[in-house]
Amino acid sequence: MSALDTLALRLALPLTRIEGAGHEPWMEQPDAVRTRLRRFVRGAVDTQGAVDTRDFGGFAG
Repeated sequence: MSALDTLALRLALPLTRIEGAGHEPWMEQPDAVRTRLRRFVRGAVDTQGAVDTRDFGGFAG
């Protein structure tokens, strides 16, 4: 088990791997990162209720 796997379990967060992405996946595979980030945020909103978008600099997309 990797250090990231252990951390994800301890924080009770899903760990997502983007195959073929290196140290900067947001630059190498921005569409894949965007899709997974949106899925994570939607899941967090669904389980926690409404989110104040000001926490994300006003970004709501």
